[in-house]
Amino acid sequence: MCGRFTLFATYADLLDYLEAEQAIPENEYAPHYNIAPTQSILAVINDGSKNRLGYLKWGLIPEWARDDQMAAKLMNARAETIHEKPSFKDSFRTKRCLIPMNGYYEWTQAYGEKAPVYVLSEQHQILLAAGIWASWTSPEGKKVFTCSILTQQASAEVSSIHHRMPVFVSKQHMQDWLNPTVTSVSHLREILNQSLTSGLHFHRVGTDVNSPKHDHPHLIKQIEAS
Repeated sequence: MCGRFTLFATYADLLDYLEAEQAIPENEYAPHYNIAPTQSILAVINDGSKNRLGYLKWGLIPEWARDDQMAAKLMNARAETIHEKPSFKDSFRTKRCLIPMNGYYEWTQAYGEKAPVYVLSEQHQILLAAGIWASWTSPEGKKVFTCSILTQQASAEVSSIHHRMPVFVSKQHMQDWLNPTVTSVSHLREILNQSLTSGLHFHRVGTDVNSPKHDHPHLIKQIEAS
């Protein structure tokens, strides 16, 4: 699954890597080291002509939902069944996004106790997690833009810490994934099947990350396993 992650790439690097032509003002971006569900997270969508970088609330609220209570349960969507689930299938076809991250946290029993680990690219590259988004209107008439991160069976490299992991879209498939005119389920599933599953490694980190109130660079520092 994916329940916490980091994003501390520079604003300029994000714009360049995501090929975003429209974005939030630079002063609205800040690095974060412990991003949690229900928070606003940076994501890129395509409006049919250009990539747009902005914020979405993490936890999908389907357009047909009566209230926002579903959001906490829909922070992740299983890639294997996303095209079938009522909460996800419409967004999967036409409202897809990418969530940039430098790495993500997982909690594992691999050290003999439940302990947090940090997973990142071996090359320290920006990772592009596949996502879907939705626009929901509250009973009071307020529009809320939300998203969910796709997960898949863990690769051999990280399966020892958890059986699920985020789906990371390769840079070469970025534009096809974002393009809202690409609606073929078979083509979209092909993109998911070619997701990045290698080139990741992990290390143990301290328990400060257990609380989303903590948000500082020290959280990703490796500690020795006891």
